[in-house]
Amino acid sequence: MVIVVLAFALHRRWMACAAMLAFSAHWKIYPIIYISSILPFIGVEDDPKVDLCSDIHGLLQYWLRWCLNKKRLAFIAVFLGSFFLLLSLTYLFWGFPVLEHTYLYHVGRTDHRHNFSVYFYPLYLGLTSSIWSTNPQSRVLGLAAFFPQMVLSIYGGFLLARSLVLQDRSATTDTKKTSTLTARSSMTEDQMKHLPFIFFVQTFIFVTLNKVCTSQYFMWYLWFLPLVIPHLSTSTKGGGVSMYKALLMIAVWVGAQALWLSQGYLLEFLGNNVFPQLWASGLIMLAANSWIVASLISSYRWDE
Repeated sequence: MVIVVLAFALHRRWMACAAMLAFSAHWKIYPIIYISSILPFIGVEDDPKVDLCSDIHGLLQYWLRWCLNKKRLAFIAVFLGSFFLLLSLTYLFWGFPVLEHTYLYHVGRTDHRHNFSVYFYPLYLGLTSSIWSTNPQSRVLGLAAFFPQMVLSIYGGFLLARSLVLQDRSATTDTKKTSTLTARSSMTEDQMKHLPFIFFVQTFIFVTLNKVCTSQYFMWYLWFLPLVIPHLSTSTKGGGVSMYKALLMIAVWVGAQALWLSQGYLLEFLGNNVFPQLWASGLIMLAANSWIVASLISSYRWDE
């Protein structure tokens, strides 16, 4: 479904993209993060000039007009309408359990079983009672964990997409007004070929910082790689991904998981008390993933 969302976005079929994105988010909530990287590309030809941002008044005026862009509002309306239509239909069949197990469950989720997430051990230590509401450590941390995940995946995706649009806007500054709209729309279409990489970065970050992370979640971002790899710089200068660095990145990614799994084996199969070591392995895995995604962003050819 995410593949179809991406295909509609790349072909600028915004209403179909919004409907399919709603269906995807209804099936699995995480694709909702892609809204932030899609919106900057919608209705670019109708956006006000960035020159308005010279002062506070101009900045407020600019973002008000940006948010009230008719095409963006139409996209949001179709998304919300489709999403709540699907939610209503399923609610009619199954009632409140649909809300509980599909959406509300994720808000208060405090899995105590070990997993790749760096949050599992602090959440586990907070489970001092069988009643979740009496565990402030688990409750507060479970909610606080959303903040870095949402900021980096949603706002990060918005900034990447927004920066591409601003590059297009600056490239059309000296053209006549009658040709600017056409040129701006055309150049934005060229920049949209980078959308798969932005989706990849958002998903990678979302999975890495999720409260619960298991191997099956890796498939959410791994399928983007065939679309991303051809756009990576292989130059040894400027932080490109050479063959040596690519092998190193694979080794680090696999090695960090192997380290964690070795501790998981000691805990799960041998019954050894290695919770601190397992959590430390999760921190190493977080550091490894952070280095990998930063390296990929720096080596990506944005200007091609």
